[in-house]
Amino acid sequence: FVYEEHASGIKRWTDSISWSPSRILGNYLLYRELEKPFPPGEKKRARGRNGKSTTQSGGITKSRPRNSVPFQTGLEHGNEYTTVPSDDERHLVGSLVDSYDFKEQGLVKKTISITYQGVPHHLVSYYHVEDVKAGLLPSPVDDPRLRGVVPRTELLTGQNFRAPIEEAQHGTYLSGAYMPSMDHQYAPIGFPTHTQQPALQQQPQQQPQQQHQPQLQYQPQPHQ
Repeated sequence: FVYEEHASGIKRWTDSISWSPSRILGNYLLYRELEKPFPPGEKKRARGRNGKSTTQSGGITKSRPRNSVPFQTGLEHGNEYTTVPSDDERHLVGSLVDSYDFKEQGLVKKTISITYQGVPHHLVSYYHVEDVKAGLLPSPVDDPRLRGVVPRTELLTGQNFRAPIEEAQHGTYLSGAYMPSMDHQYAPIGFPTHTQQPALQQQPQQQPQQQHQPQLQYQPQPHQ
């Protein structure tokens, strides 16, 4: 989902799904779906050693069983597990490996925000890790309609990206993700069908008179 904050009137993105606290992955904020929401008033803390939760409410420490989802094992937040997560696992879920009670085959939410001409644009993405591993979610570079499109300079500069922007052989593109601002929370309460969004420019050598300008439609900001 992509939305422009001013035209849509959406200030807070919510979706009625229980999410873990956000973690930074490249230039994105990443969330994983939880088995159940945190009780009201509880601090959202990761587990301690031996799978026990350090989440507290009123000074009481509550225990939680280990989750049975993939990517359970590894070294996370100082916890000692049997194996270390592979690079592929880290690439998909970042540090959200076994620190909370993640829902089995639950969703992952990835968000990023870009400001264009003073207007915030938010992108919110929902997907299953299994679909990524199965190759069901191609990247824009794999789409022949988007492969030759080069983002406008304004979309790449002044965005407070954490990860560096790479110079590709045939133009500039985003290397891994954008870094969304950390002051928003998102949930699909609505999104516009027509917004004023920054267009992408096509490379001059590829028929500039017939520029294909797919639009960046949304970019969410994380919450929790």
